[in-house]
Amino acid sequence: MAKSNNLNHCLFEGFVTHLPEYYPEKGKLLCFSIAVNADHVSDKVDNPMYLDVKVSGISDAQAKALVQGHEVRVIGHLQSKTWKRGDEKSQRYIHLYVPDPMMLTLLAKPKRITTEPLVDTPSAPELVSA
Repeated sequence: MAKSNNLNHCLFEGFVTHLPEYYPEKGKLLCFSIAVNADHVSDKVDNPMYLDVKVSGISDAQAKALVQGHEVRVIGHLQSKTWKRGDEKSQRYIHLYVPDPMMLTLLAKPKRITTEPLVDTPSAPELVSA
Protein backbone atom coordinates (compact mmCIF):
# COMPACT_ATOMS: atom_id res chain seq x y z
CA MET A 1 0.00 0.00 0.00
CA ALA A 2 1.42 3.37 -1.00
CA LYS A 3 1.91 5.96 1.70
CA SER A 4 -0.46 8.91 1.39
CA ASN A 5 -0.36 12.35 2.93
CA ASN A 6 -3.46 12.01 5.07
CA LEU A 7 -3.89 14.37 7.98
CA ASN A 8 -3.87 12.61 11.36
CA HIS A 9 -3.93 15.25 14.08
CA CYS A 10 -6.35 15.04 17.02
CA LEU A 11 -7.17 17.07 20.13
CA PHE A 12 -9.02 15.51 23.05
CA GLU A 13 -9.98 16.74 26.52
CA GLY A 14 -10.95 14.27 29.18
CA PHE A 15 -10.34 12.88 32.64
CA VAL A 16 -7.58 10.40 33.53
CA THR A 17 -9.32 7.12 34.39
CA HIS A 18 -6.56 5.26 36.27
CA LEU A 19 -3.11 5.80 37.72
CA PRO A 20 -0.68 6.62 34.87
CA GLU A 21 2.17 4.20 34.17
CA TYR A 22 5.65 5.61 33.50
CA TYR A 23 8.33 3.73 31.53
CA PRO A 24 11.61 5.71 31.58
CA GLU A 25 13.42 2.83 29.87
CA LYS A 26 11.08 3.00 26.84
CA GLY A 27 11.78 6.56 25.70
CA LYS A 28 10.35 8.15 28.86
CA LEU A 29 6.88 6.92 27.91
CA LEU A 30 3.82 7.84 30.01
CA CYS A 31 0.71 5.68 29.46
CA PHE A 32 -2.78 6.47 30.71
CA SER A 33 -6.40 6.44 29.59
CA ILE A 34 -8.88 9.27 29.44
CA ALA A 35 -12.67 9.37 29.46
CA VAL A 36 -14.00 11.78 26.83
CA ASN A 37 -17.64 12.85 26.77
CA ALA A 38 -18.65 11.65 23.32
CA ASP A 39 -22.45 11.74 23.53
CA HIS A 40 -24.63 14.01 21.46
CA VAL A 41 -25.76 17.04 23.48
CA SER A 42 -29.39 15.90 23.34
CA ASP A 43 -28.58 12.48 24.83
CA LYS A 44 -29.33 12.17 28.52
CA VAL A 45 -26.96 9.22 29.04
CA ASP A 46 -23.40 9.63 30.30
CA ASN A 47 -21.55 7.20 28.08
CA PRO A 48 -17.95 8.41 27.67
CA MET A 49 -15.46 7.21 25.09
CA TYR A 50 -12.30 5.72 26.62
CA LEU A 51 -9.02 6.42 24.85
CA ASP A 52 -5.51 5.19 25.66
CA VAL A 53 -2.85 7.90 25.50
CA LYS A 54 0.93 7.47 25.21
CA VAL A 55 3.15 10.52 25.76
CA SER A 56 6.79 10.25 24.73
CA GLY A 57 9.76 12.14 26.20
CA ILE A 58 8.12 13.12 29.47
CA SER A 59 10.21 13.76 32.60
CA ASP A 60 9.83 11.91 35.88
CA ALA A 61 8.48 15.06 37.58
CA GLN A 62 5.89 15.59 34.83
CA ALA A 63 4.82 11.95 35.07
CA LYS A 64 4.32 12.23 38.84
CA ALA A 65 2.21 15.40 38.44
CA LEU A 66 -0.51 13.52 36.53
CA VAL A 67 -2.96 11.67 38.76
CA GLN A 68 -6.22 9.77 38.38
CA GLY A 69 -9.12 12.18 37.92
CA HIS A 70 -6.97 14.96 36.45
CA GLU A 71 -8.57 16.77 33.52
CA VAL A 72 -6.17 16.94 30.57
CA ARG A 73 -5.91 18.21 27.01
CA VAL A 74 -3.83 16.11 24.62
CA ILE A 75 -2.83 16.77 21.03
CA GLY A 76 -1.39 13.93 18.97
CA HIS A 77 -2.15 11.43 16.26
CA LEU A 78 -3.99 8.14 16.30
CA GLN A 79 -1.94 4.98 15.90
CA SER A 80 -3.25 1.47 15.48
CA LYS A 81 -1.99 -2.07 15.71
CA THR A 82 -3.77 -4.98 14.03
CA TRP A 83 -3.07 -8.61 14.81
CA LYS A 84 -4.56 -12.06 14.28
CA ARG A 85 -4.02 -15.23 16.30
CA GLY A 86 -4.55 -18.44 14.39
CA ASP A 87 -8.00 -18.62 12.82
CA GLU A 88 -9.42 -15.84 15.01
CA LYS A 89 -10.89 -12.67 13.60
CA SER A 90 -8.42 -9.77 13.28
CA GLN A 91 -8.14 -7.53 16.35
CA ARG A 92 -7.36 -3.81 16.25
CA TYR A 93 -6.06 -1.58 19.01
CA ILE A 94 -6.07 2.22 18.65
CA HIS A 95 -4.37 4.77 20.91
CA LEU A 96 -3.42 8.44 20.78
CA TYR A 97 0.34 8.98 20.46
CA VAL A 98 1.64 12.32 21.76
CA PRO A 99 5.23 12.77 20.49
CA ASP A 100 6.03 15.89 22.53
CA PRO A 101 5.26 16.45 26.25
CA MET A 102 4.37 20.07 25.41
CA MET A 103 1.24 18.66 23.74
CA LEU A 104 -0.05 17.44 27.12
CA THR A 105 -1.80 20.14 29.16
CA LEU A 106 -2.96 19.54 32.72
CA LEU A 107 -6.28 21.32 33.26
CA ALA A 108 -8.45 21.04 36.38
CA LYS A 109 -6.98 19.04 39.25
CA PRO A 110 -9.15 16.30 40.69
CA LYS A 111 -11.18 17.09 43.79
CA ARG A 112 -9.97 13.87 45.42
CA ILE A 113 -6.41 12.78 44.78
CA THR A 114 -5.84 9.07 45.20
CA THR A 115 -2.94 6.71 44.77
CA GLU A 116 -5.23 3.69 44.64
CA PRO A 117 -7.23 2.79 41.49
CA LEU A 118 -11.00 3.06 41.69
CA VAL A 119 -12.75 -0.30 41.77
CA ASP A 120 -15.26 0.27 38.95
CA THR A 121 -12.97 2.18 36.55
CA PRO A 122 -12.62 0.41 33.21
CA SER A 123 -9.14 0.15 31.75
CA ALA A 124 -8.08 -0.49 28.18
CA PRO A 125 -5.89 -3.41 27.12
CA GLU A 126 -2.21 -3.11 27.96
CA LEU A 127 0.11 -2.28 25.08
CA VAL A 128 3.34 -0.53 25.93
CA SER A 129 5.04 -0.07 22.57
CA ALA A 130 4.48 3.30 20.90
